[in-house]
Amino acid sequence: MSEYFHASSSSVWKLYGAVALIPFFSVADQALGHLGLLPTSPTTLCIVMTMPFIAHVTAHHIKSRTLSLTLKPWRANALPLIAFLLLATLSLLLSSQPGAYWDERGKWIFLMSYGFIVTALSVAIGLNQPVVTSLRFYSGTSLLLIGGSLWYDLLHPGTFSEIQNRAAGFSGNANYTALISVFVCSVGIDFGKSPGSRRRFTLPPTNSSTSVWPDFILLLLCFAIIAMTMSRSGLVAFSSLAVSFIVLRFFRSDGSNKMLLHLALAGGMAAFAIISTLPLLAREISASDRNNRLSRYLHGQQIDDGSAGTRLAAVMDSVRLIEEAPLLGHGTGFSRTMLELPHNLYLQQWVNNGVLGLICYLTLLLSSFLIFLRRGCRNGQVLILVATVGSIFSHNVLDQRPFLILLGILLGASLAGPRRPSKPMSRPLRRIVSRHSSAPLSALVDRAIHASQSLNSHANQPE
Repeated sequence: MSEYFHASSSSVWKLYGAVALIPFFSVADQALGHLGLLPTSPTTLCIVMTMPFIAHVTAHHIKSRTLSLTLKPWRANALPLIAFLLLATLSLLLSSQPGAYWDERGKWIFLMSYGFIVTALSVAIGLNQPVVTSLRFYSGTSLLLIGGSLWYDLLHPGTFSEIQNRAAGFSGNANYTALISVFVCSVGIDFGKSPGSRRRFTLPPTNSSTSVWPDFILLLLCFAIIAMTMSRSGLVAFSSLAVSFIVLRFFRSDGSNKMLLHLALAGGMAAFAIISTLPLLAREISASDRNNRLSRYLHGQQIDDGSAGTRLAAVMDSVRLIEEAPLLGHGTGFSRTMLELPHNLYLQQWVNNGVLGLICYLTLLLSSFLIFLRRGCRNGQVLILVATVGSIFSHNVLDQRPFLILLGILLGASLAGPRRPSKPMSRPLRRIVSRHSSAPLSALVDRAIHASQSLNSHANQPE
């Protein structure tokens, strides 16, 4: 991956990465779009912001006279990208059905196509090492911005959200904000590496044996966001992230007594912070309205505000619609005409595009997870795990630009691995053989084997 940049331009790419990615990771692009402060739509702007990364990769291969290798990262990720392409193609084909939803200028018809383009282009971002190594900074900054927008929404109810007793932040939807926060947090955390693994891929450039404090800070920040949104589905997604972190970092990674001590201290401080801040947060929320989930929970009252019943009714309605058209569904975007959206992406895919649409989405998730598993990319594995869990409670995972961008970035970044010896590295071997051409054949073979082993061991050392 490091072959795609020059050290002198590292700071420039880091700065551009912050400008290009943080507004989308924090969902500030939606708020700016609603205020009319963007030059174009957020999706179009997202595509435009990836163009410098595409141009940089192409220019590198032109300069190196390796233009035929330009598409190699996309070919290496063919399985998930093809699954996504099939999902987008199917949504376009089935938009010809009578039940397809063409209102809102066809936004929901072309949604999958936009998503595929964003993910495919974002692969180029993952080839830029300065940007990839800065993902922890981008993640933390984005979470701070999301948290700040939520806090402002708490102090000034209705600024971003139409629901007065639930802050939503920039996105305008509390559940949307909660799930995005978990996605963004998942790429800023160091999940460690398997014991004895020679994979050198790890997103945060930290020492996995001791440095757990930045990870706990990100997790605490993410939990604070979940608490402010009062999203039950967000809490489930966050729980899957937290459990994955504990299992992968402390039970399936190289460990030490010092790291375990840090874990105990950080865990104790995290528990103290949560217990101490929840009552304060509840009082701030209650200042404007006591009828909210967090206040009811802390006062031992019923948490459900009636939304569970409407969602259950939406599930039953979705099942009825699936039984009417199980194979091809009712048409792309048809779920927008339902009295209550399914709040489940699997059901929504089945309602809109039938079992074929569901299979395409499941293939996208499974192929992405297997690729990340094979490459030892734990951040990618957890990202897909969160998406899989989140899709049970949310119908707009594929609407979320942060998830689409992060998926593309991790598909590109996970290609980093032990480098193979380049052609010039075979020259010392030829010199050794020619220098001792008068020696016996067995001696030449022994020297050649020894030289080859030395070169291979040197090439496989992690950088």
